[in-house]
Amino acid sequence: MAYEVIARKWRPQIFDEVVGQEAITRTLRNAVEQERLHHAYLFTGARGVGKTTTARILAKALNCRTGVTVTPCGVCASCTEIAAGGSLDVIEIDAASHTGVDNIRDVVINSVGIAPARDRYKVFIVDEVHQLSGAAFNALLKTLEEPPSRVVFVLATTELHKVPDTIASRCQLFEFKTIPLTKIQAKLGEIATSMKVDITPAALAAVARAGEGSMRDAQSALDQVIAFSGERIDMPDVATALGIVGDETLYDAIDAISTSDAPAALRQAAKLAEAGHDLRSFTRSLMRTVRNLLVTRAIGYDPELVDAAEADAERVVDLASRFTEAELVRLFSLLTALEQDIRHSADPRFQLEIGLVRMAELPRLRPLDEIIDRLTKLEARLTGESGAVAPSAPARPVASPPPVAPRAAPPAPKRAPAATAPRGAAAPAIPSPAPPRSVADEGPPEPPPFFDDEPPSDFEPAPPRSPSPPRTRSAAKSTAPTAPPVATEPLDGDAAVREIRARLEAQNKMMLLTAFDAATSVAVDGGRLVLSFDAVTAVHGRTAELSKALIESIARDVVGRTVRLAVVVGAADASTAAGAAPSAATQAALEDPAVQGLLEAFQGQLIRVDPPEGESET
Repeated sequence: MAYEVIARKWRPQIFDEVVGQEAITRTLRNAVEQERLHHAYLFTGARGVGKTTTARILAKALNCRTGVTVTPCGVCASCTEIAAGGSLDVIEIDAASHTGVDNIRDVVINSVGIAPARDRYKVFIVDEVHQLSGAAFNALLKTLEEPPSRVVFVLATTELHKVPDTIASRCQLFEFKTIPLTKIQAKLGEIATSMKVDITPAALAAVARAGEGSMRDAQSALDQVIAFSGERIDMPDVATALGIVGDETLYDAIDAISTSDAPAALRQAAKLAEAGHDLRSFTRSLMRTVRNLLVTRAIGYDPELVDAAEADAERVVDLASRFTEAELVRLFSLLTALEQDIRHSADPRFQLEIGLVRMAELPRLRPLDEIIDRLTKLEARLTGESGAVAPSAPARPVASPPPVAPRAAPPAPKRAPAATAPRGAAAPAIPSPAPPRSVADEGPPEPPPFFDDEPPSDFEPAPPRSPSPPRTRSAAKSTAPTAPPVATEPLDGDAAVREIRARLEAQNKMMLLTAFDAATSVAVDGGRLVLSFDAVTAVHGRTAELSKALIESIARDVVGRTVRLAVVVGAADASTAAGAAPSAATQAALEDPAVQGLLEAFQGQLIRVDPPEGESET
């Protein structure tokens, strides 16, 4: 006996066996049971979803020898002839090869008035009806609208938009949906079990996915894989037999993108090209994977919505957690454009490589709400700080170090107006063509340039140079909710550093907190707060120096004594400054009230302690 392919052998014979079209089969069952038959039906949908099969089942239900029934026997002459396509009263027409008006006149119009030869109803099944010519449609109109009482038309098409409205309006329309992956997979599993074929769940899911919503295509794919592998089928067999990319390869590509591993992405592209895979098909499969990740990221892993094998659930959840929804949407958009580029490219491999590297190198997105919140806080902080400075002040004082030398005498009167700045003055950030001004005109020196001549958001005026304790802040500052708390007891070491950071955070000094985070080490060393930076993070040291007065004031409140800020740049200096413990003489000098008064009055820094003659510094 000749081999019968799976798609024909397992073709549904009753309404209950039709998979994925429950709404349509229920409507037709009720119409048969209640004798509410329409004279013309129009079935539309993708290929292989059951349009022609359902038309044949309807014909058997009307003509079965047991009577009009929703469960035809399948063994009588009428049922077997209809199933085989050889019944005299059930006429199937392939409109793709019978497109002309003469074909419709000979097969339909001239025979529609003849009573059924044996069965109750004469059924005309016109497949791919959209391919009929305009004249053929016009010839069919009147017959389709008013056929004899024992005639039923079933028109089937995959392209509904090509069917004239005059034809569609005379029919009951049934739209066949693509079949869900889970239902195709369950049906294929049933078939494999019946055929005693051992197939792994991952391989079964891959075969079902190859059908792309078509049961017939999925069954044909299973037939092909069985012919290749025999009775034992695994995922590599499916990938080889069908020429598809395995899920593991897709997950590895997403993993490379999530870790910004461009070399791994390039190796994936080379591996696919060397294996001869269709790179456009791989891109579409990658789009499906990104869509699965987006669904999982949005609502969690749902087998009904995520088009993936159950065995891969943990991998899908892990990959989804590495992206935000916005990033996955952006990846999907890039893959959509990449698929089109590969389609029109002379060398698809190059397009795939560039696309994968571009996705791997994409910067991560930050939520818009977070950015708006940070901008709002920055605006509020700048507004508050600008209001704390007295409006009558002639110029803004500058914290030190680094000191800015006062301007010297005015330049020579014969000097070119815009050549250079006055000698000893701080250089402006942007050269100005204006003539130099005198010291009396300019007032106190301006601060050094910082990011387009704008002071940092954490800038604070320096306190007066006086040995007495710092003056109380203005009322606006002292009543602000972000004022630093008063220390209950002095702290030292790491505890002092943590408390200083907490005070800065309470005052919303984000740039200073960034400087503390960027420092290679932060330590309270006797009477100094040492911030060490390397060459890369030296700019953050500049930020700390510009707010030296504020940092020293907070450190004095925390430690309980005068503390000087020391910013050290360079690995060697940092280790010397932060790593070497102060000597006993240095510690004693720092704790001496007279020395503290001098350091406070002149804003000085203790560099060295020379012991008296005959004594050694211990």
